[in-house]
Amino acid sequence: MLLPAEIEARASVPAIRALVARKLVKEHRMNQQDIAKVLGLTQAAVSNYLRGRRGSSFSDDDLASIDGIVSQICTMLVSGADSSKIISKFDEACQVIRHNR
Repeated sequence: MLLPAEIEARASVPAIRALVARKLVKEHRMNQQDIAKVLGLTQAAVSNYLRGRRGSSFSDDDLASIDGIVSQICTMLVSGADSSKIISKFDEACQVIRHNR
């Protein structure tokens, strides 16, 4: 039996990271290296998120409910907001996913 935190670590967080990475590329014209830096990941991990090799365990319909939160996360990352506030937004997105599942 998987605990909710394990499900989030394996599915929700990667899905949110993938959405954030895609939005940073499309709307903020960031490259993979810069995205990796702000998310604390490697460039290879960002590449996998963008190609759908990671973070694709939910359908787009499942993730549509967190689009506004993902936009807020992107804005916060680009503006250099405090990491504790960004983490809180990630947690908020995980809670929405958990509630909808």
